[in-house]
Amino acid sequence: MSVKIICIAIVAQRIGVSKSTILRMERAGKFVPRAKISPGRFGYSEQDVERWIQSKFVETESRSLTESDMASLPYGRDVAQRNNRSGGRNANG
Repeated sequence: MSVKIICIAIVAQRIGVSKSTILRMERAGKFVPRAKISPGRFGYSEQDVERWIQSKFVETESRSLTESDMASLPYGRDVAQRNNRSGGRNANG
């Protein structure tokens, strides 16, 4: 089995966070570890990164937000109020 190594810039682009956020998450044990490729060069296993991304979707799907959870989010109060006015339907449906 061959392992494709991707650089931190590609990882950052795929998951939508900065390189420093990836390094911070890695230090905290919340992201896949990088591998040393050569002196001063590191990379991530593409398969490990994809597995991590998929785990975030499984994590999200396994819990549903209640109205009080949504209200605690910075944008959540507006969404909760719109849902109340529309009877839980979104504006398009």
